[in-house]
Amino acid sequence: SRFPLPASRFPLPASRFPLPASRFPLPASRCLHPQPHLHLFAHRPLSDIQFFRVPQTAIPEDSPAEEEDLLLISGCHDKLPMLRSGRTGDWIGTLCGHKGAVHCATLDPASCGLAVTASGDFSVRLWDAVTGSCLAILPHNHIVKGVAISPSGRRLATGGHEGLIRVWELERVLVHAVAERLRVAGHLPLEGDDVPSAGVFLSHGGDGGKGKVTVTKAIWLDDDIVCSGAADGTVKFWDVRRVAGGSLSTIKLPGSVEVRDMEIVTVQVSFGLEQTVFFFLPLLVFPILYLCMCVSC
Repeated sequence: SRFPLPASRFPLPASRFPLPASRFPLPASRCLHPQPHLHLFAHRPLSDIQFFRVPQTAIPEDSPAEEEDLLLISGCHDKLPMLRSGRTGDWIGTLCGHKGAVHCATLDPASCGLAVTASGDFSVRLWDAVTGSCLAILPHNHIVKGVAISPSGRRLATGGHEGLIRVWELERVLVHAVAERLRVAGHLPLEGDDVPSAGVFLSHGGDGGKGKVTVTKAIWLDDDIVCSGAADGTVKFWDVRRVAGGSLSTIKLPGSVEVRDMEIVTVQVSFGLEQTVFFFLPLLVFPILYLCMCVSC
């Protein structure tokens, strides 16, 4: 009311730009300025947010009706990844232990009982998503930017500034962690390796396979094929069963862009042995671009 303007000062007839109401029908919740469904507060920038639907097989039959069936896990530069309700945003737990920024956080899609985080402290940590206890620490030689668990929960892929995709067998890693705790408690002899080793190393490389480039993201198509995005704008598809053969397919994005995130939209299997994959790539450019791509591998 400080600078009142008469309503008739700039009159615009209602029929000047007529648009039928049914031309673009939108629900009330999809207005031009929708209210946010969730509010997430953090002291430092959030680096990663992922939603996971808890499989029905992982929810006990005698659980209450309000049992969480949608979870949200976030990575943050404050070193404290958090688990929240995916419906209300209510805090569930904080995973404490990293000494550097957490660049990526994910859950086991098969059960949501295992959380994995990648950090700038040169490590990947495995957590019990129910109790919040750290189950295992996987050391790396540089900052880790991306982690991904295969759909069945069998394998783990990690990547970062080393320019490598490391593929771990999760069952072997967890068994090794249990054995290590038993050794520390004196129940087993002090023998064996201090840390488990990755079973597969995939060198992302730069253009032409030369040099080293930061791996920024990894996602699984299935339990055998993993996709990696890098800071030089390349996206590669790998079959972890055929390490010697190199990548199955490579995409070079136009311009000097960095792959910051990737999301699988759908996977279609053709009549042959090829898979056609449609996915979105949010690119590091301004304004933000979302590139929808299709590739056969």
